[in-house]
Amino acid sequence: MTLTLPSSLLGLTLLVLPAFAGDDREALKFFENEIRPLLAAECYDCHGPEKAKAGLRLDHREFMITGGDTGPALVPGKPAESIMIGAVHRTDPDFAMPPKKELQPAQVAALEKWVALGAPWPAEVA
Repeated sequence: MTLTLPSSLLGLTLLVLPAFAGDDREALKFFENEIRPLLAAECYDCHGPEKAKAGLRLDHREFMITGGDTGPALVPGKPAESIMIGAVHRTDPDFAMPPKKELQPAQVAALEKWVALGAPWPAEVA
């Protein structure tokens, strides 16, 4: 049996797609298990649906990308360019988040990993 180029590409695509889908599932699982609870516990009181200090909400990915008064809080795939990562590192005392206590190092690392992964967030119906 001779494979043509289109059928070969289709076969390759079918082999590759499940790997990407699995990676997406793992990234979303990481978000749901590590990031959403962290954001809810540490950020939503000031940057959630009830209050958006400095014009920033952290309860939806698009709000993070749009950002608040200081610009985009999140640059997917680029932790070093994401304001929220700088804020949780607390290098600027005037811009340290959360303001009253430091996150645990593992929490900061989880946020950095999430941003580096592209900040996966499940699709939501508005």
